[in-house]
Amino acid sequence: MSDLYSISHNPGQADFTVEVIPDLQASLHFRWRGFLAGESYRHALRKLLEAILKHNILYVLHDYSHIRVIHPSDQLWFKNEFIPLLNQSSIRHSFMVRPKDEMADVCIMCMGRKSDLLIAHPIKIFGDYRSAFNALKNEARIIQGVNGKVRKK
Repeated sequence: MSDLYSISHNPGQADFTVEVIPDLQASLHFRWRGFLAGESYRHALRKLLEAILKHNILYVLHDYSHIRVIHPSDQLWFKNEFIPLLNQSSIRHSFMVRPKDEMADVCIMCMGRKSDLLIAHPIKIFGDYRSAFNALKNEARIIQGVNGKVRKK
C-alpha cells in the first residue's frame, strides 16, 4: 500500500492508518487498532476524510477487527459532525471488517443502527479481512474501464 496518511498514535497502544490501495483505483484502506478518544478519535476520522477528498475515493475498506469501544461523546460527534461531511464526499461503498472484541462489536453495530439512515452510501459488513477485501476488489473492478480509468455507474 502507498500514500500513507497517518500511523501510530500512541504506538503499541492505539493507532490508525489511512492508505490508498495502489492496485485498485479510487480505493482506500482505513485500519484502526485499539482505543482512541476525543481529539485523537476525531483526528483519525479527519485524516480519513482528507484522503477520501484528495484522491476522489469511491471505495473504503474499514478494518475494525482490532478496535476497542468508542466513547459515547465520540459516537455523537460521528453522527452529528462527521457523517454530514462524509456524505458530501465521492464514496460509493464501504466495506467493514467487524471487531473481534465483543464489546467493540456491540458498540460498532449499535453505532451502525443509529447511523444507517444518515449515511448516503451502502456499507457491507464482513467477519474477516479477506472477504471484505475481495468484495471491495470485485466492486472496484466492475467500474474500471479497459484503459484503467474509473467509469461513472
